[in-house]
Amino acid sequence: MVSIVDAHIGSRVKRTRELRNVALCELAAALETPVWQLELFERGAARMPATVLVACGLFLKVRPSFFLEGRIGRERRACDRGVTLARRNICVLAFVTAFRRPQISRGRQ
Repeated sequence: MVSIVDAHIGSRVKRTRELRNVALCELAAALETPVWQLELFERGAARMPATVLVACGLFLKVRPSFFLEGRIGRERRACDRGVTLARRNICVLAFVTAFRRPQISRGRQ
């Protein structure tokens, strides 16, 4: 199953490739990956292996961690199940709040 992180990485790869004026077929040849598979990676429809991500960073002259930076999900607000990130964050916050330890007051009351 492909996640929102895969879509974020793919969009960062595509944006970097376009900013450096590198053709899709040129990057695919450098990575020894079929063009159609690189298209899937850039769209976030397939998970990019770490070895390909590192090679992509070397070819585009960026650190591999560059592809993970930024606000994940800015380009794509819905996760695979169709739940928006904002709604999912509220659910996580409600879950954490429900199971939070009670605060013990140590001062005067």
